[in-house]
Amino acid sequence: MTLVLIIEDNEANLELMTYLLVAFGYRTLGASGGMQGLALARSASVDLIICDIQLPAIDGYEIARQLKADTTLQ
Repeated sequence: MTLVLIIEDNEANLELMTYLLVAFGYRTLGASGGMQGLALARSASVDLIICDIQLPAIDGYEIARQLKADTTLQ
């Protein structure tokens, strides 16, 4: 079963995305911020990451840059 990581700081949006993905048969992990999302992406074997662009502290673009540069994830 596909595991999807959702990185979203808006609790209502995170809950909605989780609900919809679970309803369609996906497993989900949720992160409420960029640093937590990076940690989960590195520690869990996720198949897909859905990330908000506008996050506090570290935005979605920086998360993408860091994940792309992380050779352990490739």
